[in-house]
Amino acid sequence: MRDDAQLAVLLRLWREGMIEPEAIDGLGPLPARSSRAERGLHNFFRVSFGLRLADGTDEPMMVATSLPVKERIVGTQAGASKLLRRFERLKIVWSPGSMPPINGNRDGTKLWLPGAKPDGPEPPGGWLNADPEQLRVRPAGSDGVPDAALEGCPVPVEAEDVERGVAVEPAVEAPDEPGVGDAVAGSSATGLDHVVAPGDAASLLGVSRHALDDNRLIGGQYRSVDG
Repeated sequence: MRDDAQLAVLLRLWREGMIEPEAIDGLGPLPARSSRAERGLHNFFRVSFGLRLADGTDEPMMVATSLPVKERIVGTQAGASKLLRRFERLKIVWSPGSMPPINGNRDGTKLWLPGAKPDGPEPPGGWLNADPEQLRVRPAGSDGVPDAALEGCPVPVEAEDVERGVAVEPAVEAPDEPGVGDAVAGSSATGLDHVVAPGDAASLLGVSRHALDDNRLIGGQYRSVDG
């Protein structure tokens, strides 16, 4: 599956309440005063990197300039290109290279990773030929060392009360209540653009499934929630 097709599926499943993005490490912060488009693209990267990581994919992410337009973050591909370059200057994300050109295009689609470009000279043959460990998206709080606790997974067993000699059944989680994802799935939204109900459990890291920070898409135009 192509990288862009994978992301499209993951975003759809997320909006339907089927999956959640994992918290990622390294994504640079926005400046104190940032535009709606900057906030929207920052949220997009945070959610998209996290969804791919939750799906087992930690390689650089392909982002065409058409994607921020499709997600209604900006209105034109020219604006998306400028915004992506600005993010690289702000060390929010960096590009280790591009995919090979297709369909007669001069340039291939750029690949992106969270954070600032590594210090030092570019490796011979470009960053895409560098140590793969330098080109990974990592979960939040990760130091790159496998967690020893994950070497063996504990299996729930019956515990016995030593004093009373009574077998204790392992705790069983209650099943999820139906309908939590159904309301989201019924939405016609196609971008990160509609604000869900306050307190919706679908929200993660301060980003709701259909939100671009403090703006809503009303009548085809973004308007402030406060307005």
